[in-house]
Amino acid sequence: MPLIQSIFHELDLLRTFPSNTRISTSDLLGTALVNIYYEIFRENPTMERRKDSSFAQNILIYINENYNKKNNFKAAF
Repeated sequence: MPLIQSIFHELDLLRTFPSNTRISTSDLLGTALVNIYYEIFRENPTMERRKDSSFAQNILIYINENYNKKNNFKAAF
């Protein structure tokens, strides 16, 4: 089992442990995950990242900017 998958598996298993054990172990495993991801991105900063389509991005921006405004469909056309 790959390392990152193993850590997530262990975090899932920790849900059954007592609170003190769960909290301290979860903190350690979470820190390990952060360090792993940091090293991955530090070693390959130019890694291709998926870009959202500008159309979808424009829709989200419009919704965020106009969510609280009263809808006026006549003004939209």
